[in-house]
Amino acid sequence: MVLGLLLVTMPLLHILSTLVAALSMVGLVVAHAVRNPGRRTLVGGGLVAAGFWLYFGTYYQLAATVMQLAYVDRITAFPGLFLAWVIILVVGVAWAWTTSSRARALAVVVPLLVFYAVTVVNVFIAVYPGTPQTPLLVLVPVLSLALPLLVGALGMGLLSPQRPAGALVVGLLAGPLALLGFSLTAALTPEYVGTAIRGQTFGHLPLAILVGLVVARLLARGVDTGSVSLPGSRSVVRTLVVLVVLVATVGSLPFAYINLDTGSYPSTTFDSEFRGVAFASERTEGPWTTDHSLSRSGIHYFRSETGVSATASWVSGGASPTCPVLSQESWTTTGAHLFPFAPTPSPRSDTRSGSGVGRSCT
Repeated sequence: MVLGLLLVTMPLLHILSTLVAALSMVGLVVAHAVRNPGRRTLVGGGLVAAGFWLYFGTYYQLAATVMQLAYVDRITAFPGLFLAWVIILVVGVAWAWTTSSRARALAVVVPLLVFYAVTVVNVFIAVYPGTPQTPLLVLVPVLSLALPLLVGALGMGLLSPQRPAGALVVGLLAGPLALLGFSLTAALTPEYVGTAIRGQTFGHLPLAILVGLVVARLLARGVDTGSVSLPGSRSVVRTLVVLVVLVATVGSLPFAYINLDTGSYPSTTFDSEFRGVAFASERTEGPWTTDHSLSRSGIHYFRSETGVSATASWVSGGASPTCPVLSQESWTTTGAHLFPFAPTPSPRSDTRSGSGVGRSCT
């Protein structure tokens, strides 16, 4: 009953989470069917998955045509490519769940290496034209997270195909990987870099579970991780490996709190910022302008007529906007966040008034 309630309400609560859940559900059903090809799995699981896809697909169509919500058009723009990645997901899960533990680990290591290759290349050349290159402030915690992620990939070799929990972890990991692959191959546009950045966060939970399996095995038995053998069996070696993984994980903590495209602005919206957006939305008649991070709150929470083009021109030395401005003091330091472009610091002293409605229309 709880699962049914979750599946019914999820599309109404979060579009992208629903898409990842649908992909993960396919991976879960396939993983179960490969090892337990009975009627209960094929018919029962297949009907639940098909029903959920039909339900959320209908909602997606409604959201795209009537409500014009974000992320829906990501799939409808390339339906054939999306279907191809669903097929890759099905074939990949079926293969990984029937192959050796070493190959199963490689099935996770290879996509992770591709992700890191794209991230490092983006430091020197913008992979998505017109978007910021990876700043060092983002690259450092991302590289710090590499060790725990690779350790988690090795944990795939510890999953038992005979246990239902193993299929669940595989499904949870397959969904985000398929979405990441789709985002990297659909179009080199800001919309899809945003989908890739948001989509990869859903893979952290299953990888964290796999890291936990490896650490538990190291502490309990010491040698065999299912894919590689660590030299020696002394407790000091095992403890050292666990500590290195822990330190690397702690070093990646900024990864959760910074914008991954710019690294210069917190990814969370503070209470003061939200109150400023609420004030501008409720007290201003007509359109107003601000930066990208605040405009999203205005658009999605208050349905405000707000944009960033006038702000972009103003902080770059252009004419003052002819509409109210919601400015921040950070515009003169780290810069105004103008996605998909890099933050633009403003040399203008008249943007130092802090969060609040600035100039009125003239």
